[in-house]
Amino acid sequence: MSAHAAETARAALIARVDACLPQTQCRRCGYDGCLPYAQALVEQGVSIDGCPPGGERVRHALARALGRPQPAGIVHAGEPPVVARVEDPDCIGCTKCIQACPVDAIVGAAGLLHGVVAAWCTGCGLCLPACPTDCIVLEPVAAGAEEDSEHAAAARAAQARARHQALLERRARRAEAGDGPGYLDLAGCSADELGETVLAAVRRRQARDGT
Repeated sequence: MSAHAAETARAALIARVDACLPQTQCRRCGYDGCLPYAQALVEQGVSIDGCPPGGERVRHALARALGRPQPAGIVHAGEPPVVARVEDPDCIGCTKCIQACPVDAIVGAAGLLHGVVAAWCTGCGLCLPACPTDCIVLEPVAAGAEEDSEHAAAARAAQARARHQALLERRARRAEAGDGPGYLDLAGCSADELGETVLAAVRRRQARDGT
């Protein structure tokens, strides 16, 4: 196989693997998004056990796409879909949640109330530790049979992938122009550290509300 053919095959496999992932862009796999995790799965042979939001469905899909043995046992049972919501009275308009969102699902401006576009939110939770007033909550998504279909899930994942890619491209243009990243940079956090920052934000909120 020529080098060009090998590169084409590699890129196609990465795309197939990336398509198996839920595109939450939550970084809980230890990578900076779903695509970097897909690349590591193909190029470095990392474990297929790294996607808590995807659960066993994604784990088995990755095994099929990569030609690996079907996994035994349960590592991640999967998680019900959630969506972020900003509680109006406590929002100070700091824009930190906007900067942290990997899919541009939070709208607002400095000094003004922010809001979450539920149809765009992936429920990643990265906005929680960014919020200085703990005014963001994650709520279960009430979905009917149609919303839970594989077709609907694929459409949501494709939308999230496109929005995340558009955000990365905009950040790259800003960096090239010398405007700075314009977002909260959590890329240096490990998966465990990132998970702990989200859990700490949840605990702060629960302690504040006495729940």
